[in-house]
Amino acid sequence: GSEALALAAPGVGLRSRFELALQADGSRPRLDLAAELDDFDVVAAKRFWPRATMPPPVQAWLDEALVAGRGRNGRVSLGGDLDQWPFRDGSGVFDARVELEDLELAFNPAWPAGTGLKGEAVFTGPGMALLGLEGQLLEARVSAASGRIADFREPILELALRGGGDAGG
Repeated sequence: GSEALALAAPGVGLRSRFELALQADGSRPRLDLAAELDDFDVVAAKRFWPRATMPPPVQAWLDEALVAGRGRNGRVSLGGDLDQWPFRDGSGVFDARVELEDLELAFNPAWPAGTGLKGEAVFTGPGMALLGLEGQLLEARVSAASGRIADFREPILELALRGGGDAGG
């Protein structure tokens, strides 16, 4: 185990504690990890998706959708046998959270991007959610928005927006 491990990469830094238990049968290890992330540019985060387990269409959507913004107060908790990742069966825990500021999010190439968004991104188990988003969509103020992909294996984005103003541009 590790009492403290720090990582610094261009645009991203973190401090963590972890314990890694190797399996005698040669399968993936068990990992217990707690990490805090330094504030970061969301574009830099694109280099750190779990590409081995995240379907390519989800990776492509995240890479294209996250245009700009800052992440603050990020933290990650992961505990379980990595053979069971991403813990659909509840045998482990994956919870990553970050506050977002000044986010530009291009939900769909055919739609206008949301700009100046703030809220929280939460990655849990096999999916993710965007919570408490506020910002702009065209000329309209978005006062409350949320979105989620329940499971990256079937990446369907559910999106709810509430606001006011003229969205006609």
